[in-house]
Amino acid sequence: MARLKKPLKKWLGRIFITLISVLVLALVAGLFAMTVFTVPDKPRAEIVAKYTDEKSIFLTLSNLTTLHLKDEGPKDAPALVMIHGSNASLHTWDAWTEELKGKYRIIRMDLPGHGVTGPTYAGDYTSHAMAATIVETLNHLKIKRAVFVGSSMGGAVALRIALKHPKRVRGLVLIGSAGLKTDSQDSRPFAFRIAGTPGISGLTRYITPYWAIERSVLDAYGTPVAVTPALVRRYYDLLLHVGNRAATSQRLQQQTAEEPMDIYLGGIITPTLLIWGEEDSFVPLKYGRRMNAYILTSELITYPGVGHLPMETSPKLSAMHADKFIQEEIIE
Repeated sequence: MARLKKPLKKWLGRIFITLISVLVLALVAGLFAMTVFTVPDKPRAEIVAKYTDEKSIFLTLSNLTTLHLKDEGPKDAPALVMIHGSNASLHTWDAWTEELKGKYRIIRMDLPGHGVTGPTYAGDYTSHAMAATIVETLNHLKIKRAVFVGSSMGGAVALRIALKHPKRVRGLVLIGSAGLKTDSQDSRPFAFRIAGTPGISGLTRYITPYWAIERSVLDAYGTPVAVTPALVRRYYDLLLHVGNRAATSQRLQQQTAEEPMDIYLGGIITPTLLIWGEEDSFVPLKYGRRMNAYILTSELITYPGVGHLPMETSPKLSAMHADKFIQEEIIE
């Protein structure tokens, strides 16, 4: 075999040295970023101390998950089960609880992988698994039937319950609900795109910029007036609860792979109220109109100038509409 000429050999040597230098610099930069930007998990004891109160209940489920929930209002009143959305918590229903607990029994919880509840041993965060969690909770509380109120991802969970356990459902109130097949041209919210991307999502378990959570919260609420520093801090702290970031990555990948419910919604015959903010950028109004066409027993109310979370940004109006609907369409 002919030997390489000296100039070519020298040139290849320089390329090799350059590649090694680039790899070393990348490694050093990566280690520096991990050291400087890594945000540690918050211990469970710290989260429990800050985000629970005397109304908090801790229920150990059959899969050994310790569920954080609240059960307020008269025990003999009609039950409303309120299910929060992705990366939210039972706190999203604070205003509605105050508005409605004099008339209804309000059950709300931090879903697995969220809030104070934290991750599960099984690592199953599909809407099916969350629906099973809620049904088991109601069995423990001896509640046979309820009106299910779901926001965003929580709406998809409520729909799963209605499809699998129709006798448990007196009615549905769905707010900016997920669950339908999304159009390919739709853009997912920034934080969800990052956390749900394989490879990149692994970094979100360790690197979680405060500004990214603040941006996501602002996008969801749709108005800076409703977004206080304490609100953003709560979202940030609960995401940092040990195990929740890893659970978020798992959940977003698992739920993306789930079959949409479009073709099944025609089978829902329970009274259903759809509430949508017309400026919802997370689940745009077109999906509310689509869902209203699929569910033959539904009606749709929309709010001009309102984003993804009308139960927080327009609590009195949205709670009033829900109450009116339940009294007129559900309670005999």
